[in-house]
Amino acid sequence: MRIVPESLEKAVSRIENEEYFPLKLVFEQERRSLSYFVLCHGSYDLLELACEEATGILRRVTLVICSEYSVSDRCLPQIRCASDGRIRIDGSLKEEVPTFSVTLFSDGIEILLSSERPSFYVRTGQLVLGLDELHSLLMLQVSGMSDADLLHTKDELRLGDAIWIQHDSAVPQFPKT
Repeated sequence: MRIVPESLEKAVSRIENEEYFPLKLVFEQERRSLSYFVLCHGSYDLLELACEEATGILRRVTLVICSEYSVSDRCLPQIRCASDGRIRIDGSLKEEVPTFSVTLFSDGIEILLSSERPSFYVRTGQLVLGLDELHSLLMLQVSGMSDADLLHTKDELRLGDAIWIQHDSAVPQFPKT
Protein backbone atom coordinates (compact mmCIF):
# COMPACT_ATOMS: atom_id res chain seq x y z
CA MET A 1 0.00 0.00 0.00
CA ARG A 2 1.28 3.46 -0.94
CA ILE A 3 0.11 6.80 0.46
CA VAL A 4 0.29 9.65 -2.07
CA PRO A 5 -0.43 13.34 -1.36
CA GLU A 6 -3.13 14.14 -3.93
CA SER A 7 -3.80 17.86 -3.57
CA LEU A 8 -3.21 20.80 -1.28
CA GLU A 9 -6.97 21.27 -0.95
CA LYS A 10 -7.61 21.14 2.79
CA ALA A 11 -9.41 18.05 3.96
CA VAL A 12 -12.14 18.33 6.58
CA SER A 13 -12.52 15.45 9.01
CA ARG A 14 -14.69 14.62 12.00
CA ILE A 15 -14.84 11.83 14.54
CA GLU A 16 -17.99 9.72 14.67
CA ASN A 17 -18.43 7.80 17.91
CA GLU A 18 -20.06 4.61 16.74
CA GLU A 19 -20.86 1.62 18.89
CA TYR A 20 -18.39 -1.29 18.52
CA PHE A 21 -15.66 0.83 16.87
CA PRO A 22 -13.04 2.47 19.10
CA LEU A 23 -12.24 5.11 16.46
CA LYS A 24 -13.94 6.25 13.28
CA LEU A 25 -12.58 9.33 11.49
CA VAL A 26 -14.63 10.45 8.48
CA PHE A 27 -13.53 12.86 5.73
CA GLU A 28 -16.27 15.02 4.30
CA GLN A 29 -19.18 13.04 2.93
CA GLU A 30 -18.82 9.54 1.54
CA ARG A 31 -20.37 10.03 -1.89
CA ARG A 32 -19.25 7.14 -4.00
CA SER A 33 -18.60 3.43 -3.65
CA LEU A 34 -15.61 2.63 -1.47
CA SER A 35 -12.59 0.32 -1.57
CA TYR A 36 -11.29 -0.98 1.74
CA PHE A 37 -7.63 -1.29 2.69
CA VAL A 38 -7.00 -3.40 5.78
CA LEU A 39 -3.90 -3.28 7.97
CA CYS A 40 -3.75 -6.15 10.43
CA HIS A 41 -1.39 -7.66 12.95
CA GLY A 42 -2.40 -11.19 13.77
CA SER A 43 -6.08 -11.83 14.40
CA TYR A 44 -6.78 -9.15 17.00
CA ASP A 45 -5.45 -5.89 15.58
CA LEU A 46 -7.18 -4.32 12.58
CA LEU A 47 -7.25 -0.86 11.03
CA GLU A 48 -9.43 -0.13 8.00
CA LEU A 49 -8.87 2.69 5.49
CA ALA A 50 -11.81 3.33 3.17
CA CYS A 51 -11.17 5.18 -0.11
CA GLU A 52 -13.28 6.25 -3.06
CA GLU A 53 -13.14 3.37 -5.50
CA ALA A 54 -12.61 5.53 -8.59
CA THR A 55 -10.03 7.98 -7.21
CA GLY A 56 -8.41 6.29 -4.21
CA ILE A 57 -9.04 9.42 -2.09
CA LEU A 58 -9.13 8.58 1.64
CA ARG A 59 -12.66 8.95 3.06
CA ARG A 60 -12.59 7.06 6.38
CA VAL A 61 -10.21 5.57 8.94
CA THR A 62 -11.63 3.00 11.36
CA LEU A 63 -9.85 1.30 14.23
CA VAL A 64 -11.87 -1.91 14.19
CA ILE A 65 -10.16 -3.87 16.97
CA CYS A 66 -6.92 -3.99 18.90
CA SER A 67 -5.57 -6.41 21.46
CA GLU A 68 -3.77 -3.95 23.75
CA TYR A 69 -3.33 -0.24 24.29
CA SER A 70 -1.64 2.21 26.60
CA VAL A 71 -2.74 5.54 28.04
CA SER A 72 -0.64 8.67 28.51
CA ASP A 73 -1.53 11.89 30.31
CA ARG A 74 0.68 13.81 27.85
CA CYS A 75 -0.41 15.57 24.66
CA LEU A 76 0.36 14.04 21.27
CA PRO A 77 3.86 14.92 20.07
CA GLN A 78 3.83 17.86 17.64
CA ILE A 79 4.85 16.85 14.11
CA ARG A 80 5.95 18.96 11.14
CA CYS A 81 4.25 17.72 8.02
CA ALA A 82 5.61 17.83 4.46
CA SER A 83 2.12 18.47 3.08
CA ASP A 84 -1.42 19.15 4.21
CA GLY A 85 -4.28 18.13 1.93
CA ARG A 86 -6.11 15.17 0.49
CA ILE A 87 -4.34 11.86 0.07
CA ARG A 88 -4.77 8.89 -2.23
CA ILE A 89 -4.03 5.25 -1.44
CA ASP A 90 -2.93 2.61 -3.97
CA GLY A 91 -1.75 -0.94 -3.67
CA SER A 92 -2.76 -4.15 -1.99
CA LEU A 93 -6.07 -4.26 -0.16
CA LYS A 94 -4.75 -6.23 2.83
CA GLU A 95 -1.39 -6.02 4.56
CA GLU A 96 0.05 -7.66 7.62
CA VAL A 97 1.98 -5.03 9.63
CA PRO A 98 4.98 -5.87 11.83
CA THR A 99 3.57 -4.18 14.95
CA PHE A 100 0.35 -2.61 16.16
CA SER A 101 0.83 -0.30 19.13
CA VAL A 102 -2.04 1.98 20.22
CA THR A 103 -1.53 4.86 22.65
CA LEU A 104 -4.28 7.18 23.85
CA PHE A 105 -2.93 10.65 24.68
CA SER A 106 -4.80 13.49 26.41
CA ASP A 107 -5.77 15.01 23.03
CA GLY A 108 -5.64 12.16 20.52
CA ILE A 109 -4.47 8.70 19.56
CA GLU A 110 -1.32 7.30 17.97
CA ILE A 111 -1.08 3.94 16.20
CA LEU A 112 2.38 2.59 15.37
CA LEU A 113 2.41 -0.01 12.60
CA SER A 114 6.18 -0.51 12.44
CA SER A 115 9.25 0.02 14.61
CA GLU A 116 10.84 1.84 11.67
CA ARG A 117 11.10 5.61 12.02
CA PRO A 118 9.08 7.60 9.44
CA SER A 119 11.04 9.58 6.81
CA PHE A 120 8.33 12.23 6.51
CA TYR A 121 4.78 13.07 7.55
CA VAL A 122 1.64 14.19 5.71
CA ARG A 123 -1.51 15.69 7.21
CA THR A 124 -5.08 15.34 6.03
CA GLY A 125 -7.70 16.86 8.33
CA GLN A 126 -7.08 15.65 11.89
CA LEU A 127 -4.97 12.75 10.63
CA VAL A 128 -1.16 12.71 10.43
CA LEU A 129 0.47 9.81 8.59
CA GLY A 130 4.13 8.83 9.07
CA LEU A 131 5.60 7.37 5.88
CA ASP A 132 8.86 5.79 4.76
CA GLU A 133 10.74 6.80 1.59
CA LEU A 134 8.56 4.46 -0.51
CA HIS A 135 5.37 6.07 0.90
CA SER A 136 4.45 3.02 3.00
CA LEU A 137 2.43 3.76 6.13
CA LEU A 138 4.40 3.35 9.37
CA MET A 139 2.25 5.23 11.88
CA LEU A 140 -0.75 7.51 12.23
CA GLN A 141 -2.05 10.05 14.70
CA VAL A 142 -5.51 11.52 15.13
CA SER A 143 -5.41 14.87 16.90
CA GLY A 144 -8.02 17.24 18.28
CA MET A 145 -10.07 14.54 19.99
CA SER A 146 -12.50 15.77 22.65
CA ASP A 147 -12.76 14.24 26.11
CA ALA A 148 -15.97 12.51 24.97
CA ASP A 149 -14.19 11.07 21.89
CA LEU A 150 -11.32 9.77 24.05
CA LEU A 151 -13.71 8.28 26.59
CA HIS A 152 -15.66 6.55 23.80
CA THR A 153 -12.41 5.14 22.35
CA LYS A 154 -11.23 3.89 25.73
CA ASP A 155 -14.62 2.35 26.54
CA GLU A 156 -14.85 0.54 23.18
CA LEU A 157 -11.29 -0.77 23.56
CA ARG A 158 -12.13 -2.09 27.01
CA LEU A 159 -15.44 -3.62 25.82
CA GLY A 160 -13.54 -5.28 22.97
CA ASP A 161 -11.35 -7.04 25.55
CA ALA A 162 -8.23 -5.02 24.73
CA ILE A 163 -5.60 -5.24 27.45
CA TRP A 164 -4.63 -1.93 29.02
CA ILE A 165 -0.87 -1.65 29.40
CA GLN A 166 -0.32 1.11 31.93
CA HIS A 167 2.51 3.56 31.30
CA ASP A 168 3.47 6.50 33.44
CA SER A 169 3.30 9.38 30.97
CA ALA A 170 4.11 7.25 27.92
CA VAL A 171 6.95 8.63 25.83
CA PRO A 172 6.53 8.37 22.04
CA GLN A 173 8.79 5.81 20.41
CA PHE A 174 9.95 8.11 17.58
CA PRO A 175 11.43 11.58 17.96
CA LYS A 176 9.05 13.85 16.04
CA THR A 177 10.79 16.58 14.11
